[in-house]
Amino acid sequence: MKKEKVLRVLLAPVHYRLEDGGSEMGWGFAYAKYLRLSKQVVVSIITGSVTNEIPEGLGGEILPLYTEKFPVTIAATSKFHFDIWKRGRALLKDTDILHHFLPFGKGRTVSPLILSRAARGLKIVVGPIGATPTWGGPPTLLEKLLLPVLNYFSLLTLKKADAIVVLEETTKAELAAKIGRGDHIHVIPPGIDLTRYTATVRKWKQGEALELLSVGHLLPHKGGYIAAQAVRQLLDQGLKVRLHLLGDGPDREKIKAYIREQGLEDSVILHGRVAPSEVDAYYRQAHLYVAMSSFESWGQASYLEALASGLPLVTFVNEGAAVIMQDAVSGYRVPKRTPESLASVVATIMSAPELITAMSKEARKLGETNYDWSTVLVPHYLTLYQSLVSDTYGK
Repeated sequence: MKKEKVLRVLLAPVHYRLEDGGSEMGWGFAYAKYLRLSKQVVVSIITGSVTNEIPEGLGGEILPLYTEKFPVTIAATSKFHFDIWKRGRALLKDTDILHHFLPFGKGRTVSPLILSRAARGLKIVVGPIGATPTWGGPPTLLEKLLLPVLNYFSLLTLKKADAIVVLEETTKAELAAKIGRGDHIHVIPPGIDLTRYTATVRKWKQGEALELLSVGHLLPHKGGYIAAQAVRQLLDQGLKVRLHLLGDGPDREKIKAYIREQGLEDSVILHGRVAPSEVDAYYRQAHLYVAMSSFESWGQASYLEALASGLPLVTFVNEGAAVIMQDAVSGYRVPKRTPESLASVVATIMSAPELITAMSKEARKLGETNYDWSTVLVPHYLTLYQSLVSDTYGK
């Protein structure tokens, strides 16, 4: 039996920071961690800075570009990608696969390393790439000037890729139309490190307060204000509920004013920013996870954290949620992005407490089956890597 080659993979970059936490940076950390632990590839990693260490595998290096925490600004991120080019060129001679993991924003991210002569002859992987946000504000003058140039070189970077990874089918179709082909675009969903979260089967009795949880930045498109309004409606129906909002952002003052105006101090609690190591405790104490975001791509991390802890999802059907949600199995979809629609769904669930227990069991099962970095997703990436260097790839 032919022995598979031990591949040398350069993650350049894995993200701005190698940091164990939520959202994108946590994904980068978990991927690098479990890729190394697989002991099937030699992994070298370029990142902006290192917050948390990851285990060693067969070998490879971790190469932080900076000694201090990386600031995420337009100027700093531009410098970041050129610093990767300067640092990474010397590593490419001992590399089989160059993988630009995260971040990659369509039309905004350029990889000078992928476009360089030094990368010729290597297999190139780009992604995971998420859907295009629809909630962003108008571009600044600088962005208006830079975007045509960034769009050109971003598309050129994608065209250099032997394989592109996307999170869902919508992005695959969009990129295939831009690039002119889609046979090399692979859908691999986002992942979760299940070891970070304690799975608990939720039980709730009528008459008790139903604990609702929402985690994320308090931005207008996230819908924290809508969730607070839904609490008011549920209380007016005589139902006992309490909403916990974890995170901070521009909408905080608006939500605080609404809490004061409606006398919801005991029913809507703003916890502010919570350390990633402490988030699991909040998931364990909740009965339902609620999300009214108009759009999610990378924000799917909190949905996956909820599943990992066995917390049913109640969410507006945005593009990101549609990938993860199993309606009436691991949670319920909210058909309209309004307080009335959210309150109606929560009230329906409260009328049948057994639903919470049943959905809780399915939530954790879904996380284990579809989204575990260690047992499900890293093996997908390893198969992709091996296919790139095999004679059968693309046939």
